[in-house]
Amino acid sequence: FKIKYIYVREMILREFYGLIVSENQGLYLISYDGYKLIRLPIPPNEYDYRKDIFSMMGNMFNRSISIVRPDGITTYAVNRDYQLIKEYRESWKSVSQRFEGQLERVIFPFAIKLRSDNSGFVNFYVRPPALSGLIGIGVFFLLTLILFRIRRKNLVEGWPDLLIVLLTGIFGFVAVALFDRVDKII
Repeated sequence: FKIKYIYVREMILREFYGLIVSENQGLYLISYDGYKLIRLPIPPNEYDYRKDIFSMMGNMFNRSISIVRPDGITTYAVNRDYQLIKEYRESWKSVSQRFEGQLERVIFPFAIKLRSDNSGFVNFYVRPPALSGLIGIGVFFLLTLILFRIRRKNLVEGWPDLLIVLLTGIFGFVAVALFDRVDKII
């Protein structure tokens, strides 16, 4: 029994301390009753703690355990002894598979966020550019060349602007379109 991940959060109900994800055997709750492990009736590879959201709700008679993934949800209804009563599954296309997600990757080649969708920690999270992001960078580079032509700007003098657009895509294009020349500012 090898532990891969532990999530501890004391609940008002005082029924369990947290969740353990083991390497092969599945999910366990750490109970208040002598720290006994309660195995949940969830297949071992159903929950990926790095990407999925685990939630548990209940009433006096039953518990509802939900695992939300980018491409679907699985909910398990269990009794107070954590025996499976019913299972519900629904799936959908993830954001990256839908047209809007693909268009976003073209227009915004990379993203910097302070919070991850899967973590409560505040940090800089960078989504690296995908191959489709290079198409967007190319389009904005061409738009920058057209902008240079309209402004009658020399390509040799505007190399810092072109470099910024090549590295950042739309972000650099907006800066170049708003400001006349980056090297004048620097």
